[in-house]
Amino acid sequence: MNRNKELKRVVITGMGAITPLGNSAGEFWKNMVAGKSGVDFISKFDSTHFNTKLAAEVKGFKSSLHLKKTKLVHTICLHICGSSCCRSDKTCRIKF
Repeated sequence: MNRNKELKRVVITGMGAITPLGNSAGEFWKNMVAGKSGVDFISKFDSTHFNTKLAAEVKGFKSSLHLKKTKLVHTICLHICGSSCCRSDKTCRIKF
């Protein structure tokens, strides 16, 4: 390690989670501790032609409640909203 370089510190200021177990850190934790599973039958697309019928899908998440512009790919919306909620530990609005 170069002693001339200044060490940077990271501070975790909150938690955010948009998962199959819940769309907030609190909801996720409550369901995880209760032993609930986020796995269920696939509902986002027709799985008729697939061998697998189960998945851990995020349910009940509406990107339009969090983002003004929703022309982003769904997974990108999940990442943006999850990290944004991490900043305040509650639902946030992001203005692009």
